[in-house]
Amino acid sequence: MIHFLTLPEGAGHIDIFIDRFDRSYGRQLVEVTYQKLRQRGVAQPGVYIFTDRDRMNSYQRQVAGAIRRKLLSAGPGFKVLGDPEGQLGRLELLAKLSRENINDYRVHVATKLNPDDLRYPVFVRIEDDHMGPRSELLHTWAEVVQSVAGLVLAGFAKSRILVIEYIDTKGDDGLYRKYGSFLIGPAIVCQHILHATAWLAKRDTTIRTPELVELSDNFYHTNPHHELLMPIFDAAGVDYGRIDYSFAEGRIQVWEINDNPMYFGRRSAGLSKARKDEAFMKAFAKLDTGLAAADPIPLVLDIEDIRGAVLT
Repeated sequence: MIHFLTLPEGAGHIDIFIDRFDRSYGRQLVEVTYQKLRQRGVAQPGVYIFTDRDRMNSYQRQVAGAIRRKLLSAGPGFKVLGDPEGQLGRLELLAKLSRENINDYRVHVATKLNPDDLRYPVFVRIEDDHMGPRSELLHTWAEVVQSVAGLVLAGFAKSRILVIEYIDTKGDDGLYRKYGSFLIGPAIVCQHILHATAWLAKRDTTIRTPELVELSDNFYHTNPHHELLMPIFDAAGVDYGRIDYSFAEGRIQVWEINDNPMYFGRRSAGLSKARKDEAFMKAFAKLDTGLAAADPIPLVLDIEDIRGAVLT
């Protein structure tokens, strides 16, 4: 059994997967919030995947980390993926990839902006959400200030506002491509290529010609970027999630790693002719293979382990 642990606002992705392909998958894949698991007070044997690190505040990460340590110590009937305390968040990851010359663009926090150190154009987004860019491409310092001011008025802390340098990933055919690939334990499963005429490629704007759908499905079948992606997942401390990326002049450019990704959205019709559940379910089955028979464990958290989160 695979247990996906989420926050309430991140729940529902597994249900979409099950509804789309096979209701019997519900016997293997179960989604539960951290709070409901703790309220039950018991953890059944199986695989536990910790998600929603970016949606958590620091206290939630501490408590989720205490649950994780409890499961890690429960013996060979339990397996854990995801580390809310140890894996890198969006800002940390993008900054690291820039320092290590993997990404050719930089990311800046609004609290530390230097008008003389921005390479335009740039765009603005929020560090810990999955809404994508919150601005069009900005070309001047005045535009940046106005955009940040609007987000501050909307209630976002400046420490959560990122200014990200734009890099042109348009191909020779005039199309932008955004690749999405999952890491599920040791296995990479390619999801799709989104093709668009605008720099921001999304499911609802992607071009769905037969030729481009075939290219996307070939990507799923051939898994061409495995060797490129594994070191990036390792650098992020992530063993479950989806990496979104493109290429500029032949070099990979990573946009983010989402540790609670959607497998298929409500607007995914026409994106693929391949039935992609097979590769995902194969990867999940490998996670769930070889676990020892075990009894449920009481899920009572050590007071000292959560003291900093709840008592200070």
